This record gives sequence, structure tokens and C-alpha cells, in this order.
Amino acid sequence: MIYVTNRPKDEKALVSEVPPGIHVLSTASLDTPWPKAVRLRTNFEKFLEKHGSGELPAEEMADKLMTDTTKADKTTLPGIYSVEFEHSLSSIFVEVNTERGRYGTRSISAVSAKTSGEVAFYEKYLEEESWIEHMASYVMEQTGTG
Repeated sequence: MIYVTNRPKDEKALVSEVPPGIHVLSTASLDTPWPKAVRLRTNFEKFLEKHGSGELPAEEMADKLMTDTTKADKTTLPGIYSVEFEHSLSSIFVEVNTERGRYGTRSISAVSAKTSGEVAFYEKYLEEESWIEHMASYVMEQTGTG
């Protein structure tokens, strides 16, 4: 797997190979140890333990992991913005009402892939004031490693 990012904004795009394992992406770079990213990784590891070698239902995965509104302890925040602003954005699922309207999470997605090539993609996204759900399934074509 590879990871492509355009952060920081003023630098060239970065393409890097990602080693096997569990990785978390938030609004920073891959595996940045922000409190919500660490919490997401921990919760995902627990989710994997719960399901063992069984199927990982993409919709359940998204619902259980990505709707967490637990806020981080203020002392663990990165200190880029004011403590109050960062605290309001410190949960995995963010929903903040501002003078300019709602700010926060606009989409949630989960992908589950089996070694057989079967893939389930679940997405829930905000369209105006309504959450829309979409599920797609497909089979990846197997190719040689040569």
C-alpha cells in the first residue's frame, strides 16, 4: 500500500510506501499520534479482537468506530490552536455549531477486504441536513506477483 499526501500545503506531494499493520489517518499525516487518532487505533484493535478471524462488517465498523464523540483531555491536545477550539474538534466524530453554520464530520467510510478479493465499501455522508448511506460490494481481480 502507498500513502500520498499534500501536507504541508507548501511542499511537494509526498508518496511513501506503508508497511503492513494498522494505520490511522486524521486531519494530520498518517499515524500522527493525536489523541483522537490514538483512540481510533485502540478502538479498531479492540474491534478486530472482537471479530477474530471472522468477517468485519463495514457498516458496523463505521458506526462503532467513527461516531465516537469522546473529547480528549485538554492537556493532551497538540497546541496548534486555542485549547477551547482544539477541544471542540478532539473527538473522532466532530459536530460543532458556529456562527457560519455546522462544522465537522461530513462523511464516514469503511472498507473491508477479504483475501479472496471480496470488498465491501460503506459510506455515510452529509448532504445538506441529511445523512445518506451507501454500500457497494465488488471483487478485486487477482493478479500475479511476477
